[in-house]
This record gives sequence, C-alpha cells and structure tokens, in this order.
Amino acid sequence: LLAFLPPLGLDAIVRRDLLLRPAEQASLLATSARLRLAAALLTVALLLAMTLAGNPADERERWLLVILGFTLFQPVLFMPELYFQANGMARYATWAQSAAVLTAAVLRLLLIWGGAVLVWFGVAVVFETVLAWLILGWFARRQQVSWWVGRYSASEARRLLGESWPLLVAGAAVLIYMKIDLVML
Repeated sequence: LLAFLPPLGLDAIVRRDLLLRPAEQASLLATSARLRLAAALLTVALLLAMTLAGNPADERERWLLVILGFTLFQPVLFMPELYFQANGMARYATWAQSAAVLTAAVLRLLLIWGGAVLVWFGVAVVFETVLAWLILGWFARRQQVSWWVGRYSASEARRLLGESWPLLVAGAAVLIYMKIDLVML
C-alpha cells in the first residue's frame, strides 16, 4: 500500500521537462532521482515501523516484507527509463525489463520445482528489479545518460514537488481503490 510514495508522481512531469529543456536533462534527472531516493528511504522506514508495530505472525513474514521493501527503490533505479521514453528510445527500457522478467520467470520456475520457501520468491522479485536496473544502467552508460551525477537543484525540487503532488494523490487513490479488498480484510 505504500508503493505510491517513491515515484512521487514525477514520471509524466520529468518526461515532459526532458523534452522541453534538453540542456538541463542531467540536473533534472539527478534532482528527480534524489527526491525519489528520499521518498524511498522514508517509505522503507514506514514499512519497517509498520512491520514492527503490526507484529507479523512469524519470522518469515517479517523477512518477506524486508526483502520486498527493496523493490521500493525501483523508481530511483529506473530513472534512465524516463530519459529513454522521453527521447524516443523506449526500446532500451523494454529490452532491459523483458530480459529481467524472462530471467526471473525461469528462476521462479526453478524455485517451484525445487520446493523453495516463500522468502526465496521475494528474493526472486528483488533479483528481477536489480537485473533490470543493471541492464538499464548498461544501456544508459552506452548512451551517455547521466542520471545521477548531475547537479541537484533545490528550486527545481520544489517546482517538481509542487507540480507532482496531485499525481501523487491520484496514484494513492488508484492504489487504494485497486487494493480495497485487502484493506477491508
């Protein structure tokens, strides 16, 4: 239920700004990445606090929540994807995610055949995210996309957050609407 927080509703705004201000792409990507990193860290802290306060039934549930908490960093790690989408190079992001999904599917099949415990399936989800990030990072490096080393701009961060909060609220509403059955249970 906390997965709406790390993206901060920035996707459409960042893609738009990448097109409108190509000279400022490095700064825009770096600022957005750092905002998302802060949101991901806050979300993981909330997840850990909720896990400790909720006192899950057993140790496996706690480990699964902690392991899957790493997927909350996906919006930070996938910043090059926004660059590729904005610049008509979405094929790189598609290739990276397709390769990761196929590899993780094979891994999950092996886990099923091996009778692995549930925690290993959580590890497989994190592995899929990391593999997609590594491939995406490789493509970004080949295309000379600097998404982390750019200059952070506090004024840019305020502007981005000012524009993105309605999208963040909408994302929360959609997530709650789609998961209301879990909330009621």
